[in-house]
Amino acid sequence: MALIRAFALHIPVTEPKPNKIIEMSIRLLDGATRCCKAVGCSPWTWRIVFPPLPDDIEYQDVKRIAMEIYSSFSNIDVLMAIPFKIDSPHIDKIVNLIYENSYIYSSTVCNNETCVQKIASSIYSKFKDIGIDVYTNFAVAFGSWVESPYFPATANTSNNVGFSCSLRYVDLVKKSLVDGNENDVSKFIISIDSLLKSISSCMMVPYLGIDASLSPWLNESVAEIVEILIGDRLGSLGSFNAIYILNRYIRELIDKLKIKSIGYNEVMLSVAEDLLLNEYVSDGRIRLKDLMSFSLFCVPGVDMIAMPHQVDYRRFLLDMLTIYRVKKISTALRVIPTELESGTKIILRRFGETYVIHI
Repeated sequence: MALIRAFALHIPVTEPKPNKIIEMSIRLLDGATRCCKAVGCSPWTWRIVFPPLPDDIEYQDVKRIAMEIYSSFSNIDVLMAIPFKIDSPHIDKIVNLIYENSYIYSSTVCNNETCVQKIASSIYSKFKDIGIDVYTNFAVAFGSWVESPYFPATANTSNNVGFSCSLRYVDLVKKSLVDGNENDVSKFIISIDSLLKSISSCMMVPYLGIDASLSPWLNESVAEIVEILIGDRLGSLGSFNAIYILNRYIRELIDKLKIKSIGYNEVMLSVAEDLLLNEYVSDGRIRLKDLMSFSLFCVPGVDMIAMPHQVDYRRFLLDMLTIYRVKKISTALRVIPTELESGTKIILRRFGETYVIHI
């Protein structure tokens, strides 16, 4: 099903005044919903992307900003990305913030051994008290944040106002690769680009671009597309090359169509969101080391993965930091710590069944 996966408003914060942040966010989101309706646009999800908030905004005010924006719209669910720098006074409260407000997504950037230790001890160590669902809304970005409508590893790094979108179009890409015809993919993206330009004119707010990353949703499997390119199962010889080819396909599509782009624009291998990948994880055909190796070729190779209890998170994060240092391109991860053994089935509130990965 080809559609707009997320319509994301990018809200700047130029001074630490919660009331102004709330007022601007509500005004822009109201304008976005009205203009989308006027042009016949129905995004799957509505999102707001903030920059890392100034340290002098109190924790209670962060909660108030999110709550007042969310409660102002009864007809839509608004998801919010509120990132925090690793030295933020609120870094230890990230998981509590998400636990109390399930519509909040958050992330932090890590670039050295000190922050690895801090994340392991102050964030992932809390899972026994907080529960597993919280960690579906938290990511670590190695290198830097990438401004994108994709959550959670995003931030309004430009600190400018505007909007962007991401897409669900796996089925169209699959068809184009099987049939050797890109026309349907091109027509879809051009139509979305035109729609977003109309919304920009209506709102009088800049259209920042499309993140054309190829992301799964259940039966819309990115793993299956990689397998079409290999001619074999994901994880077999040729997997790295296939991911590289698919990344190149996405970027060449953007260049050929001359559309505005923003964000990652890469393959996304999200385990809990991809039924085929989930199946491979359940029985160990794809293991943690496989997904870590895929991170060398796509930004979120380790994404939505439930982890067994015996993992040493500090050592795991150090390996992911090393992958970033080798490839020198931002790398994101989203893992879900559990007390369970590899292969155990778990149920995630928003995503359904997934499995604890084999190491």
